[in-house]
Amino acid sequence: MVKVDNVTINSGILARKFGVIPNKKFAFFLGAGASASSNIPTAFEMTEDFKRRLYASEKSIKLTTIEQRYYDFKEDIDNWVKIKFKSTPDNEYAFFFEKTFPSKKDRTEYVRKSVGLAKPSIGYKILRFLIEKKIVWHFITTNFDNLVQKVYPDVIEITEENIKTHEQKININPEYPIVIKLHGDFRYDWLRNIDTETQTLCSSVLESLKGLFKYLGLIVIGYSGRDESVMSFVEKFIEEEDRPFPQGFYWCIKEDGNYNSRAKTLIERLKEKGIEANFIKISSFDDLLIEIYKQLDENDNKIDEWLSDNRVLQPFRVSNRYDNKFIILNYLRIIDYPQTFLTFKYKNIQNWEDLTALTEGKHIIASFFREKNIIALGDEGQIRETFKDYIEDEIEYYTLTENDLNELNKQRGFIYGIYYEIFNWYFLNVLGLKRFNKKRVFYKEQIYEKKLPRYSRKIRYFKAFNYSIEFRDKKLLFILTPYYITADFESIDRDTYKIRQNFLISNMWNRDVLTDLIYWQKVLIRNGREFIKIELPSGTLRFLIQSKFYKCGKAL
Repeated sequence: MVKVDNVTINSGILARKFGVIPNKKFAFFLGAGASASSNIPTAFEMTEDFKRRLYASEKSIKLTTIEQRYYDFKEDIDNWVKIKFKSTPDNEYAFFFEKTFPSKKDRTEYVRKSVGLAKPSIGYKILRFLIEKKIVWHFITTNFDNLVQKVYPDVIEITEENIKTHEQKININPEYPIVIKLHGDFRYDWLRNIDTETQTLCSSVLESLKGLFKYLGLIVIGYSGRDESVMSFVEKFIEEEDRPFPQGFYWCIKEDGNYNSRAKTLIERLKEKGIEANFIKISSFDDLLIEIYKQLDENDNKIDEWLSDNRVLQPFRVSNRYDNKFIILNYLRIIDYPQTFLTFKYKNIQNWEDLTALTEGKHIIASFFREKNIIALGDEGQIRETFKDYIEDEIEYYTLTENDLNELNKQRGFIYGIYYEIFNWYFLNVLGLKRFNKKRVFYKEQIYEKKLPRYSRKIRYFKAFNYSIEFRDKKLLFILTPYYITADFESIDRDTYKIRQNFLISNMWNRDVLTDLIYWQKVLIRNGREFIKIELPSGTLRFLIQSKFYKCGKAL
């Protein structure tokens, strides 16, 4: 890995180009990072899943047991992988994919299932707008999903499988927008997803790309640069052509500024040839597309409405400079959440104990609902099978209403119990946190020590947080509040606990609350994701939460 500096520019410079350049001058190259906010698992997340599956097989443990207690198993799985596979290639994704599913058909089915819950993010909705306005009509991707096709069904999809009949459609001014899928598509038998398959690309596809790259610029978003076939092709093309990518070459990287040395070499070589080429620092695919949209003369009502709803979302910052301090609000917008439920009249279920017994160990959350009804959330097939002997009438679909969500603020209603049960389960079983006295307070079992004013000795404590879910101004919010628990709360009497706890919280709140708000933000984001995902292992119950805190005011 290298640290980029003199070859890096701000994303705003690229975005402003779209306000002045002619249409169809750039192609977008989309990697896995461009799909992460659309509920498509990243290569890292899939690799971790492969390791879980291999470990479960080797140890004869039910996979759902590991998924439900993943945090407990994580260290054992990592150690087992090191022993079992003493050396692994750089491309762990391809290596473990083939180890887990040697059959190409099984790999295709796995990918089909993984992308089945995809929901295009705001970035893809802006892509649709760029296509409609004929601003960008060329897309190249290594992804298996069909997010571009979802937002714009008339796009022409080109793969190695159909290149012979579509080759003439790959030109700088096509009749329809095109998406070239270098690794295939999950809907077809032809799919490249392991090293032996991705090392080479179809010669016809490569020749077509050369024809495009002689005239267009390229913007690379969310791509790791780990595919040898892709990187060697681009390297060779740049060396052979006098003016490759004449409109410019921009490789987007995360804001920390780190990237693969081969990508930096490509940019430096293009600069030597007089081509405008740079790394672009971005916070996310969605944020870059929003920046581009804001530079365009035309508008889209749905996009404007989304931007209006999210206009106050800003990165969380703490600054020592007085003139740059902001009031930070401790709530995050929940932008996607379960809204469709199954409901039915029930029989032979007497109480909560009976209902809990039926759903225990399953990816189902259920509650009593109105008169003689049960409402359930989760895998529909599993719900039907679990309750088949207890259903008195037909199962119906129920869509959440604003009145249902308003009940959250009163801490009552079926949605109150269901949503909090999902969050609590996730904090306990996925993040491995501990729950404090059946409250909505969770903490890590890591003891901290600090000398506080007017206290004779260092106080020992756990970092914790309290949370709530509220529906305000037609927005669902996740409210996160740092909390502190005296480490000896289980061994001291109630009065001593109250005195020590009050002293701890009053002092820590004034001193460290901002720092610890950031701390819990990072714990919840996990693995550098752009969003906080609260989900059950089945993937059927999911909350997608903005990872940036609201910010208001200009100076304290």
